[in-house]
Amino acid sequence: MIAWKSKTVKEYVYNGLLHSVGFYIASAGFMLLLKFTGKATHGSFWRQTLFVLLLALELSLVLSPTPASDTLPFLPMLSSLAPRGLTNTPQFIWIRRLHRLWASLSIGISQLAGVWAEPNQSLKEEEVWHRIDTLATGIVSEAASQFHNEVAPLLTASSDPIAAQYAMLAGIEQLMVDATVSSHPAVRPAWKNALSKSRARHPGPAHPHAQRPPPSRLSMAHTLQLATHTPLPPSPPASPRPGSMVVE
Repeated sequence: MIAWKSKTVKEYVYNGLLHSVGFYIASAGFMLLLKFTGKATHGSFWRQTLFVLLLALELSLVLSPTPASDTLPFLPMLSSLAPRGLTNTPQFIWIRRLHRLWASLSIGISQLAGVWAEPNQSLKEEEVWHRIDTLATGIVSEAASQFHNEVAPLLTASSDPIAAQYAMLAGIEQLMVDATVSSHPAVRPAWKNALSKSRARHPGPAHPHAQRPPPSRLSMAHTLQLATHTPLPPSPPASPRPGSMVVE
């Protein structure tokens, strides 16, 4: 009320324009910033429409220093429904209410427009199916490669099914040991470095059906020895028992 205190109508209109123009310039700058950054794109049309309507309504209140019931044509029609004091409210209170209404409605439109907007279901389903097809193709290719690299050499190494079974068990055991040791945080960097050096020193066969030597017991023993002599990370201190007291 003190900020709107004026002695003449001209001074009142000047103060009102300062309040209104400053508020709506800041609001317009904020909307432009959201547009340039790509944020709150949903409901931009309704926010802009509401912005123009409230700006025109507020300018009519500022430029017509009369009671609100005389300035706004729809208020006399609502006088029977609204309290009498509502229609006789001074303009600066109405302007403050319009500012609050703009802030509340703009936030509400930003939050609800994305929910109300109907996305293109056909494009979304097509994208999902494309991802599923890509994943399925990769899984099939990886499974075929693993079969030819791991199982096929064991089956072609010997005609004895029992020997092939033991060879497969040895390979599975080696894979389990490798996975256990390589998961240790202190071993993981050295493990990756050793694997890269081993692959560079002994490149794999060019043809997927080519025979590969069975897993070596020496490499498994070396792996177990590495895991045995590698210190584990320090464990957290034990929690005190319930009811115990710490004496310093």
